[in-house]
Amino acid sequence: MPVSDIFAVPPAADTCRVARTRRLLWAGCVLWALLGYPMAPWLPVTMGWENGVLENLQLVQLLAGAGLAWWFARTGHAALGYTAVMVWLVLAARELSWGATLWAAPLGMGWSGPIYSSSVLWYKPFVYPAIGALLVAAGVALVRSKALSMLYRLARSTPFVWVELVLAAVAAMAASYFEGQLPRDAAAPGLGTAALVLEEWLECAAYGALLAAQWHLFTLVRLHARP
Repeated sequence: MPVSDIFAVPPAADTCRVARTRRLLWAGCVLWALLGYPMAPWLPVTMGWENGVLENLQLVQLLAGAGLAWWFARTGHAALGYTAVMVWLVLAARELSWGATLWAAPLGMGWSGPIYSSSVLWYKPFVYPAIGALLVAAGVALVRSKALSMLYRLARSTPFVWVELVLAAVAAMAASYFEGQLPRDAAAPGLGTAALVLEEWLECAAYGALLAAQWHLFTLVRLHARP
């Protein structure tokens, strides 16, 4: 889709419908995130384990994002859609510890559940070079298709996905906080093992916000494309 074909003025009814749907998605992500703190102490810690309910829910979210991006690539902007597919699949592979949770036995068992490590995988040395090659290929495709120019113009002239990206970043930082990756001298007093559940709960919120961002971005491209 040429960049010159973007930025027609969409019908007002369409923009109102999209705005309402977008607000519902925001509310859903925020409500899910806020419910995590009171819910976590009441949920079994096994929900936050590797291959637990919340981890599997994240995998469903990531694969759904890849599927929607693939559909958009086939019906809309190919370079943008296939780049999104790649990002979702990389995130899914990361959640699976690059495949260790599928192909390797756990190294041990602790209060946080089975412990998996990608270091035992024979192909681990090739993971990051392969991701780097994919990123380079995606960058070239985005430049050649003028998708970056299109995104820049969308960001300047439309209600862009900034809110969704901020929600995703805040939820991801909160998840890292409860995981212990950020300083937390007084973090979650009395939360104990429920912090593990809350971390995974908030990761679901982050991925949900990314799904909302993708939906809105693809919708912007479609709304502003000339018939």
